[in-house]
Amino acid sequence: MSQQHNNAISLEGLAIQKAVANGHKNPRDCERHRACLTAGGVDRKIIDYKIIEISKIINDNVRIQDIDVTRCQEELAPLIEDKFKISPKTMGLNYPLFVEQRGEEYKMVHGHNRKYCMYRIFNYSKVPVFILDNQGTLADKLKGAILANKKLEDDSRKYTVDSVAYQMQKFEDINYFSDISNAKKTREEFEILMNEISPHQFKSSKARGRIFNKWMKTRRQHLSPFVPWSKDYEDLIISRNGYTSRYSIDSSNKKTRKQWLSHVDHTQKAIIGFSNTNGHVTRANMFTLLEKSQDPKFVKMNSNNSIHLIVNIYGAQSNLTDLVSQEDDHLKQLEVINKILSSFSADVLIIKKVIFPARLVSQKGKDRIVTWNEKQKKFI
Repeated sequence: MSQQHNNAISLEGLAIQKAVANGHKNPRDCERHRACLTAGGVDRKIIDYKIIEISKIINDNVRIQDIDVTRCQEELAPLIEDKFKISPKTMGLNYPLFVEQRGEEYKMVHGHNRKYCMYRIFNYSKVPVFILDNQGTLADKLKGAILANKKLEDDSRKYTVDSVAYQMQKFEDINYFSDISNAKKTREEFEILMNEISPHQFKSSKARGRIFNKWMKTRRQHLSPFVPWSKDYEDLIISRNGYTSRYSIDSSNKKTRKQWLSHVDHTQKAIIGFSNTNGHVTRANMFTLLEKSQDPKFVKMNSNNSIHLIVNIYGAQSNLTDLVSQEDDHLKQLEVINKILSSFSADVLIIKKVIFPARLVSQKGKDRIVTWNEKQKKFI
């Protein structure tokens, strides 16, 4: 046995020992957790147990709609509450979440619904986790995430046909299938894969045929839950929200797109700006606004205007519940920015409206719009 393997085992033993001492259960004794660790024949090890910031966890769902809000509210939340009363150190969780470390962030492997309960129902900012090692191929890890949520014989929560077809798309994306153009061979590989990841559901040839045909018919572009983001989509967002065009025509009949702080809609008394949640784009825009606010001409021209911000959520989640959570988190940042802007000068423009464009096909083109409440100092 290698020294590396011995070290992995000792790290896992220590991590589990720390977790059990805090009142958690051993995940090796749970069928789901064990299946997650041993998927594809790769026995992944737990290398640490710690309490981390929930905001640092990146979701990676294996269902089209991974969060079951009703189940969280009616089933999981009461169990978490009861566990907390008995063992406060567990923060209410029998089993810590499974995550993989990605730099300063963590990728979710197992525990989306529990995370939702901790963050959205109980308002925790931190959560206990087990950090897994990085062993196994992408396919092994994907199998593990699916098996951690598989339907057991006594489980009432089933996968939908759409979710399993979505999983097939994920396997296709990592080149799991040897020759996707060969339908017969792909069907054979599909059957073997289904036996592994769905042993208690969709066992009949008819059910599997529905999944396979849906996947083959729709493939990536149609099955994807996301609305593609592009410059054309940005123009559509502007149009459907009733703003004037962001293009101007110069003397030589050349079409030019207006830049930040130059796209003004006089009817709605708004300066329309685009931003995203990647990096510091919003804050950079606000510094530019502060600089402009020192210009008397700019202040006079925009004395009746406010900022209407259209936000592109970077790394948008594939289900509406998680997407709204991402939007809510960004609104908190924008509220802080508004308070900072207001503290500088009465002449500084603030963000009065935020538009989160529809990112999911299921939203059917309906944008989420929130407005600034000056009395409450928050977006509602």
